[in-house]
Amino acid sequence: MKRLKPLLLFFLVIPFLTKAQDPSFTQIFETPMYYNPAFAGFQENFRTGLQLRLQPLVGNAYVTVAASADVGMPKINSGAGIMFTSSSYGFYTSTTIGGFYAYQIKLNTNSFLRLGINAGLFQRAYDYGVIDTLSAKNAPNAVQATPFIPNFGVGALYYNDKVYLGLAVYNLTQPDQSIDGVLDPNATLYRRYDLQFGGFFKASGILLNPNLLVVSQGTFFQALPGISASIGAFTLGTAVRIQANPNVESLNLLFGFTGAKVKFCYSYDLSLFNTGLSEGVHELTLILQMNKPHDTTEKPMIGFMRGAY
Repeated sequence: MKRLKPLLLFFLVIPFLTKAQDPSFTQIFETPMYYNPAFAGFQENFRTGLQLRLQPLVGNAYVTVAASADVGMPKINSGAGIMFTSSSYGFYTSTTIGGFYAYQIKLNTNSFLRLGINAGLFQRAYDYGVIDTLSAKNAPNAVQATPFIPNFGVGALYYNDKVYLGLAVYNLTQPDQSIDGVLDPNATLYRRYDLQFGGFFKASGILLNPNLLVVSQGTFFQALPGISASIGAFTLGTAVRIQANPNVESLNLLFGFTGAKVKFCYSYDLSLFNTGLSEGVHELTLILQMNKPHDTTEKPMIGFMRGAY
């Protein structure tokens, strides 16, 4: 019976990990390029960030790490960035590195349109030695991986003094990620469509940020409506994650602090029903941002985004 438990765990968890979909984050503005390349350099400063998402699962944890840097170049109406992401669960690892570029068009006095592109490489790897060890078989310690596969995305972002609306499409070519290199419909990395919408409004000295993220990828669907409130350097926020395939419903709570050059945020996703596989999700982010000394008064959205989570 003890030998059967690791195998049972493998067959329960591996479908969750190998569905052809990308990782998700709760703090959507800490690595904004992940959801839309048009956000590259949006804040017209130099930013670096490190984001860690830890999801406990039976027998192990599903861990996603994102490291990013981007810079705004307002003199040429541009922004550029780079991002590295890695997701792992014991025997499974997914690695992505990508570059981002965005160009901004001024529509009128306080309205702007940004167009962005993303080009990168990704790899999927399995350590079959770990799987065989779990099942008490001879472990060959054989790691099998795809080559680094090209991948592309595009996005657009409209914003004015108070609201923003973005739409992005990733995995444009729907690359095949099967380990053996043979085309496998079940290993297709489907196109991912991301919609962002929200705004910033002041009420009694409190800055409110209602926001919505919608993600659709193959049979996977996720809606993340939320709101945050900022008073001075501190932000409290909440959101509800409604997700299909795999089905997830969670209440997300976050706390953020914004200093002169440093941002820190912690969030926790509280599962609204217990599947027995996951016990909630922790997410930590540390951002360093060096603001450029130039006038951004005609674009208040930049200041809002610098403190958003």
